[in-house]
Amino acid sequence: MRSVEVFGAFGRSDDWARPFAAMTLDGDTWRATGELPVGTYSYVFRAVGDALAGDASSTLSRDVHDPANLRSGRCPVGSPLAAMSERNPCAILFVPQSEAAAQRFALTGRAMLGAVPAAGWIAVVERASSAEEPFFVDRTVTGADGRFTLSVALGSYRVALSNPTALSAPGTARSLATPSAFVTAAHEFGDVDVTGAR
Repeated sequence: MRSVEVFGAFGRSDDWARPFAAMTLDGDTWRATGELPVGTYSYVFRAVGDALAGDASSTLSRDVHDPANLRSGRCPVGSPLAAMSERNPCAILFVPQSEAAAQRFALTGRAMLGAVPAAGWIAVVERASSAEEPFFVDRTVTGADGRFTLSVALGSYRVALSNPTALSAPGTARSLATPSAFVTAAHEFGDVDVTGAR
């Protein structure tokens, strides 16, 4: 990723039009701080850049649900995400915040092409509850053994697996999604045959 910004409903006149905060990369974690009065706020991250996107690797932009936040709700009316679908989820922030960090859990599985591991496939974890549209949280690439590991907070998720050209040649790739799972501990999706997504 080239940049990550925080957009949301923070009680400002330019909510959703301008970022509330620009995040900085600290090791392998993007971080931002800000001052907010006591209240409840809806937000998403806007991430720009993805090395797998080919010619669009520096410009691909996507809205991302905070993978470390277990609180989720429908994006508020007036937000661009709600305009796309009233079922799009936003992360929810309560101020003041608890000092305890949300516990994270590993989602694992293995992409297979029949009996052969599917190396280099894109594994995307999405928030996936019956009340909300599936929504991007994070992605990784499967290893030589076809395995993937993603980290999420408590909640309902699915993993969509796409062939390696999904981002660099959009429209040519299909994906297969696992059934949704409510994650309260480490979760193994097992082997997923992606032969139909080639």
